[in-house]
Amino acid sequence: MSEDERLDSLAVRASWSPIRDMYEAHLELREAGQPIDISKPRKGSIAVWRWMARIYQTLAEFDYEEARRRDREYVYKRLGRTFGETFLTEVSPFPCVTARKPHPAIATEAAAPNPQRTSELRRLREATDPLLICYGLGRRDEFRDLFDLTWAPLDGFGGRVLADSRGRAFLLPFFGQGQMSHELARQFCNSVRTVD
Repeated sequence: MSEDERLDSLAVRASWSPIRDMYEAHLELREAGQPIDISKPRKGSIAVWRWMARIYQTLAEFDYEEARRRDREYVYKRLGRTFGETFLTEVSPFPCVTARKPHPAIATEAAAPNPQRTSELRRLREATDPLLICYGLGRRDEFRDLFDLTWAPLDGFGGRVLADSRGRAFLLPFFGQGQMSHELARQFCNSVRTVD
C-alpha cells in the first residue's frame, strides 16, 4: 500500500458508520490502485481474521483442527458480513504502533472519543446478547469501559484469558506476535463450549 493510499485509507475508515459489512467497507479502500477485495486471496496478512474464524467455527460447529482447515474460506465468504454470524469492531482505527504514524489531522479526527459509536455498540450487544470475544490483554481497560465489563481470570489459563462476570465476554491475548497459540485457542474453545 502506497503512502497516499495509506493516508486515504485512514480518512475513509474515520468516516465509516459504526456498523458496516466488512467486505463492502474494504471495497472502499485501495491497494495498488485497486479496491481491496477480501473475498479473494491477496498479499498481506489476514492472521487476526483467521484466528477469529477458527475460534468462531470451533465454538459453532467444528473441532479446532477442522476449523483451522476451513479458516481462510470462512474469512473470504462469511467473516464480518451482514448475512453472517460474526461482528467485528476495532477499539482503535489505527495500525499497531510499529506502523508509521498517520497524518496528524486524520489521527486527531479518528481517535477522538465517539459517543455515538460507543452507544450503538452497547445497544447492539444488549439487543443480541452475543458471545463477545476481545483480544489484546493490554487493552483490557478499553474493552471494559466500551462494553461495561468486569474482568477476572478464567480458571485454568494462568491469567492469559479473562472472562466477564456475566460469562458472555472473554479477553484473549493479542492474536499476533506469537502471543496466541493453537493450544491456547483450542483449550479456550473447549472451555467456553462446556459453559455456553
